[in-house]
Amino acid sequence: MATLLIVEDDIDTNEAICEYLYEAGHNTISAFEGDEAITLFTGNKTICKTSQVPILMLTAMEDECTQIASFDGIADDYITKPFSMVLLGKRIAALLRGGNPAEKVDIWTCGDLTVSFSGYSAHDAINA
Repeated sequence: MATLLIVEDDIDTNEAICEYLYEAGHNTISAFEGDEAITLFTGNKTICKTSQVPILMLTAMEDECTQIASFDGIADDYITKPFSMVLLGKRIAALLRGGNPAEKVDIWTCGDLTVSFSGYSAHDAINA
């Protein structure tokens, strides 16, 4: 599956999340504060500027302004505490399914048929 960086300051919650995600087939790396997470991720570089990994915020801050600022800044998804482990797992799976836009297939070929998604066209090699 995936390697996930879990940043959670509560030790019990951090361990519970890591255990649940491990059981779901993921590898996890734990951090207990933001600075530690950035150091673990890539030696003091900003995550969003060096990677296209999805970021899911899991926080007790549920006010609309914080959520809007998070989506505007870095978050791809946002969950407020208390939360369901099952829904957390589903949201992570959905984010991972989205993948990296740079890795999406533009040309698809099946037999004699070729489809260009960016060019909105398809052609059959036999009837070309």
